[in-house]
Amino acid sequence: MRDYSSALALLFFVISIILAILLYSRRGVLGSIRGELKRARATISDTQSQVNEIASQKRQTDKIHSQLLVVLRETSAFYPSLARAIADFRGLETERLAGALIRKSRPAYKSAQIARDAVKEMREAEARFHVLKYQLSYYEASFPWLVEIAGRSSEDLLKELAERRASGRDRSTGKAGDDEIRKWLTDEEWSRLSSAERSELALVRWGESAKSSWQIGREYERSIGHKYEQDGFHVDYVGAIKGFEDMGRDLIAKKHGITHLVQCKYWRQERIVHEKHVFQLLGTALEYACATTSRQVSHLDLDVMGIVPVLVTSTTLSETARRCAKLIKVSVREQQAFEPYPPIKCNINFRTGERIYHLPFDQQYDTTRIDLAREECYAATVAEAEAKGFRRAKRYNGVVKVSG
Repeated sequence: MRDYSSALALLFFVISIILAILLYSRRGVLGSIRGELKRARATISDTQSQVNEIASQKRQTDKIHSQLLVVLRETSAFYPSLARAIADFRGLETERLAGALIRKSRPAYKSAQIARDAVKEMREAEARFHVLKYQLSYYEASFPWLVEIAGRSSEDLLKELAERRASGRDRSTGKAGDDEIRKWLTDEEWSRLSSAERSELALVRWGESAKSSWQIGREYERSIGHKYEQDGFHVDYVGAIKGFEDMGRDLIAKKHGITHLVQCKYWRQERIVHEKHVFQLLGTALEYACATTSRQVSHLDLDVMGIVPVLVTSTTLSETARRCAKLIKVSVREQQAFEPYPPIKCNINFRTGERIYHLPFDQQYDTTRIDLAREECYAATVAEAEAKGFRRAKRYNGVVKVSG
């Protein structure tokens, strides 16, 4: 009986162990299954997020596509929707500014309304500007010969205007700009270097800098003007001073009663100067003759008046332009390459005798004449100019006038 009880107890013990093992195994399997389910749910969530993002990108792409279709459909109307969108964007920016003026601690309601009125006019003007710009671009793309007749594209003209304004050298404003040297030096260099060292370093960096098409053209005019000055002419750099109002006269060079009205064209070699530019130069020479003569004359004779229209170009003229130039007595210099020149102008003040030098980016550089007979000269370096007793020109705060 005792043996039976012992065997039964052992059996229960064994069964308990087996049940415990089975229960533990079941819990492990269930835990593993739960982990897999959790990872599956995370994967599904990530996938859903990706699907939502793709759907959002598709909606944005569809929107852009729709807008592009509108623009393309309006090609014949020269993109008014795009022009309007640009103007509206400007309007939103100003509306934001107006809102800030109203929400500040002391609201400026009048200023906010002025801003709104101004932007309304600006939006209309900007929309018209862009429509006309796209229209001109369309014409020039469709009829490339229009650019040849005009001499440069509308895009080139707009870029030149922007470059003039950005350089701070648009003389029409009559305002003096900041000292250009600061633009070529770091603050550390400005504080560490002497005045002469600053000027020298700024000049070097200016010379090594990349030039825009307008700046290259201006340097070409200066190079031609320098050659005239070396031949004893007094030169006015009208193109650099007056910009678009130069009447096609980039240089006016005078010597012994002879006046050369010079138009400079620094063009790519593949471009050709046509007869239109020859006729324009003759026209501006006749206008100059009318404006400068004090006599009552029935007709103008440029030879008698000593006025010579001169066309200088880095490229060539067409055969027709060359023939016309000969017939109407327009002097032509073709294939005239840019020639480097000493860039510092050393000028002597008529009233005070003060010896002053001007760097190429100084405000009065292009208005300064160089008269070799008065010991005025060009210098290649600041050290050379200062060794000759010249000092750097001070910033001028009035309306620019031709000196010397």
